[in-house]
Amino acid sequence: MATVAQVAKASLQRILVQASEAPLEPDEYQDYIFALNNYMAQLDAQGIMLGYTVVDSLGDEVTVPTGALRGIIANMAIEVAPDYGGVVSEGLALAARQGMQTMRTIGQRIRA
Repeated sequence: MATVAQVAKASLQRILVQASEAPLEPDEYQDYIFALNNYMAQLDAQGIMLGYTVVDSLGDEVTVPTGALRGIIANMAIEVAPDYGGVVSEGLALAARQGMQTMRTIGQRIRA
């Protein structure tokens, strides 16, 4: 499983906010964690049950099936892009759509 730090870094790199060698400030990560928890609660409310457990630190595990990570990373990148001044490319938008479809499929299997 991936940690919150890994998911956050991957998301923020997708919108060209974080270079691999430049860490964000702790409060910037807390904003990301807050957004991640809210986004995952929204998916849950929409019936996309991925088994996510609320997180509160960068070292916490993101408790979803590995197949859902691509969708979470891409969709979280788009979700937080305005907050970080990030750029949403066509490739990222495509990855988010495909990832959402995968999350729906996985969420239906878990729920059944």
